[in-house]
Amino acid sequence: MKKRWIGMIAAAVMVMLAVFSFTACKVQKSEGPDKPNTDIDENPEASVFLTVGTLIDDNEKALMARWANKFQADNPEVSIRLSKSYSNVDKLIDWKGKDEMPDIVWTAGDQHAFYSHEGYFHDLSDETKFPGSAAFFQGFYDEVFATTHRSNEDAGVWYVPRDYNRIAIYYNKTIFDKMGIAYPQDGWTWEQFEQTCAALTTEKNGFRCSKAIEWRDWEPIYTTMMRNYNSQYVDNSGKAALRSQGTQDLYNWFAGKFRSYAIVGEGQAFRAFSNRSTKPSTTAQAAMVTDTYAHMGLYSDAATRLNWSVDAVSFPAFTSADNKKGYVGAGCSGYAITTDCTEADKLEWAWKFLKYCMSEQGYNDVADLGVVCPALKSMRNEGKWTQYESNGTAVNYRAFVDDSTDDAELNYFNVLKNGWQQEQLKAFAKAFWSANLGGTSYASAVKDFEDSCKGAGISLRA
Repeated sequence: MKKRWIGMIAAAVMVMLAVFSFTACKVQKSEGPDKPNTDIDENPEASVFLTVGTLIDDNEKALMARWANKFQADNPEVSIRLSKSYSNVDKLIDWKGKDEMPDIVWTAGDQHAFYSHEGYFHDLSDETKFPGSAAFFQGFYDEVFATTHRSNEDAGVWYVPRDYNRIAIYYNKTIFDKMGIAYPQDGWTWEQFEQTCAALTTEKNGFRCSKAIEWRDWEPIYTTMMRNYNSQYVDNSGKAALRSQGTQDLYNWFAGKFRSYAIVGEGQAFRAFSNRSTKPSTTAQAAMVTDTYAHMGLYSDAATRLNWSVDAVSFPAFTSADNKKGYVGAGCSGYAITTDCTEADKLEWAWKFLKYCMSEQGYNDVADLGVVCPALKSMRNEGKWTQYESNGTAVNYRAFVDDSTDDAELNYFNVLKNGWQQEQLKAFAKAFWSANLGGTSYASAVKDFEDSCKGAGISLRA
């Protein structure tokens, strides 16, 4: 058992930087019949040339292409080229070693600390290089900066935030209609959520779901539930905190009641339902899925192609045992200016470009792609993103900014001494929950987590 666990931990550390961000936990290709335009126009009259690296996903590349083309049209002296696309953030390490780093790169907030710690990115709070940054960054949600910090003392701004990504629940309206089940509403309680799950897995009108919901197997959903159960990996002083009643209760819930109505996956089961067959189906794999706004276009494309309707609802409002308001994870991705970008004119235009992208105009210019929930507070209930339609019906954008739950802090790993240890702890945390899926007991999983931290030189004070 011990050797098997150590092997699993070693593998987790090796791939820890390949674990996807809060906004794009696993890259998916667009499924729609019409692929989005991912081409960036050439600008031969330019005098300043910027390179950009972003995710390999078609919708992500289309997002950058739209921004680049709009910006180039207004600023003909600048040329923007998509020089790199990648599925794993750890490609940045390879490019850095080969002197192939783009001037601007997409990065995930919850994977950011290691790279800022190692000197990959400019600190955008430096007004001598990035004038007006203090006023500019005041417009964003505070939560989108916390996950990038490499320690409690780190006050830098290491990227321009792109998304305000709260976990919400997408649901298949066609299945709800087939079964005569009322649509969930924003602010629904945890009790109502579990009642809905029970209804979806009970045959009605000749139809049922094998499981009610597909839960994404990723850290933010675990962090969300840990906050709701008053559980932590480590506390604010760096003390190991997994040995708690709350953690044990959550571990047992995942291993027990959770399994009765949920499957763990990456969204495929939810998207697989088809309403096109001439022979009516009597079952569906799942009628709901936990996810963020980043995959709105993905689910909308699948629904259009397979003839069903999709909508979204807020994450259920969990009420703790002591009657406190519940939490839901809120994260962000964004774009960093790399320290390989050193020329003054490039820095100036890279900063101008990113300020345009994450402006009200920039967000409106890409709203129809269904990829971004704006990180600007001023756009919480305004802008074209609120009008996104799927199959001709407006999707409930409020699900992604609903305030019936509080935002969960996603970076309490920063009690550790550097970004590298934060990434190791994340890998060990992921292995802890993988052990749950594998049937390991709570006591054994906690001990193995603590032993792994000690073996890696992470000091979790007892």
